[in-house]
Amino acid sequence: MTAMQLHDIEAFFKAYADAFNDLSGDAVAAHWASPSAIASGEAVTWWPTHEPMADNMRRLCAVYREAGFEHCRFEVLQATPMGAHDAFALLRWTLTRQDGALLQRFSTGYHLHRSGGRTKVLLCTAFDEDLAAMRANSETQP
Repeated sequence: MTAMQLHDIEAFFKAYADAFNDLSGDAVAAHWASPSAIASGEAVTWWPTHEPMADNMRRLCAVYREAGFEHCRFEVLQATPMGAHDAFALLRWTLTRQDGALLQRFSTGYHLHRSGGRTKVLLCTAFDEDLAAMRANSETQP
């Protein structure tokens, strides 16, 4: 099996972004491995099974919805193949509101793992997204 290339990584994140654009937590969760984890600040959340991770993705989509989210797009800042089954990707995300205004721009790192021909997120490092600001902003939206 050949190493994941930039086009493989971009195709994966195109489908991942589409799931967010639909605000479907279950579709987002389908892009995550089980088990998987997310690191944010000093906290690491480990999801040993699919359901707690899927619940997190449903709650994340609810936060986006309440903040007026309409669309996201991404830019791959770095893509590093790591053998035949893994890759690292650093992305910059741009989230816009229903009125076209910027909701938030942030970067996130991902360890992708390919098994059985399917690529999924094994670990996400969310070092830049500010969900608290998004939640606070949703309270000021009409």
